[in-house]
Amino acid sequence: MYIDIELTPNPNAKKFILDEKFSKYKIYKQYNSIEETEDNLLAQKLFSINGVKSVFFLNDVITINKEDNYSWDELENNIKSIILENLENLNSSGLKNNDNKKIDNEKINKINEILNETIRPGLAMDGGGLEIVELTDDMKLYVKYHGACGSCPSSTLATLTAITLILKESFDPKIEVIPV
Repeated sequence: MYIDIELTPNPNAKKFILDEKFSKYKIYKQYNSIEETEDNLLAQKLFSINGVKSVFFLNDVITINKEDNYSWDELENNIKSIILENLENLNSSGLKNNDNKKIDNEKINKINEILNETIRPGLAMDGGGLEIVELTDDMKLYVKYHGACGSCPSSTLATLTAITLILKESFDPKIEVIPV
């Protein structure tokens, strides 16, 4: 097993890319604390490293966000070792998509379709993701960034602007996109 490490636009996040798919499921899961990791032993082990702020799984990529006061030099080798030693724990966990916030209606489905075609591929390349949290009746769309995007300054400015413009043009000119 080989792990490639790539930079992201967020200096506090790096992508750890495995040379093979490590699960038969499409995985999309964000953890912001060790308390959230009860279903994932690999994520628990990664949080045992001082300086790890969040862990994001997207298929064969694990994006790690670090605390500001830690350097990648002191974290990278520990992260790689834990991934290699505990990868089988991810395979057996049966993780699938974040189903706890599955929103099923025509408007959300259309927005997801637009985001899947335009925004999400770029976010994934940068080690991140985007989840729709809520769409209100007055067209306020609440979104949550994951992975490298969760703490990246460009996600709150450039990416948010792009999402808003695309959705205004392709979905509804009255939509307002709000990060949570």
